[in-house]
Amino acid sequence: MALSAGADAVFALPAAWAVRDAEHFALGGVSILSGLGCDAISFGTESTDLSALQTAAHLLESPDEAFSAAVRTHMNAGLPFPAALSAAMDAALPGCGALLANPNSTLAVCYLRALLRLKATMEVVPVQRVGGYHDSALGSTLPSATALRGAILRGDWTRVQAAMPEEAYRILRQAAADGRLHRPEALDSALLYRLRTMSATEYAALPDASEGIENRLAA
Repeated sequence: MALSAGADAVFALPAAWAVRDAEHFALGGVSILSGLGCDAISFGTESTDLSALQTAAHLLESPDEAFSAAVRTHMNAGLPFPAALSAAMDAALPGCGALLANPNSTLAVCYLRALLRLKATMEVVPVQRVGGYHDSALGSTLPSATALRGAILRGDWTRVQAAMPEEAYRILRQAAADGRLHRPEALDSALLYRLRTMSATEYAALPDASEGIENRLAA
């Protein structure tokens, strides 16, 4: 679809990166671009204040003890980690905490962190994200992926067609006619079977499972 709509090339992000948190998702993507020798990176974000995004990225990539202590204090007070991070960020850099409250701005900060970590010197071109990330209605000219997927699963093809490039829509309709559309729940039974038959040792060996999270998953 991307090629039919004008992209010159498409590179897949391996699943080992694609299913990770924003920090590692971004690190995987930027490492591919860096390896390809790209000289610029562009991404959608709710905030296009590049200076603020870069300032936040520098702090998260090299946090000082005061910032780390503030995050711990907020977590001990009952805030989940993302909220604790935002609160500590707002205290250290007034106004920057809001960046981490939006999904695309959070990812933008992670892309910039990856550039710092990889010592990549790409030009950064942020693009204003229009519309809500999780909007469920296809009311805007730039709908969310959530809204578009919902319309596809409902078979609301008229509205899907209005929201997509024509060539991409043609490919999608052909895939639907061939029975090749993947439904979100298709692997639920297999996944639940695997989760319910895993041992405590297997749970503990999962990436990023620590401090009792593996026990919550098993429960």
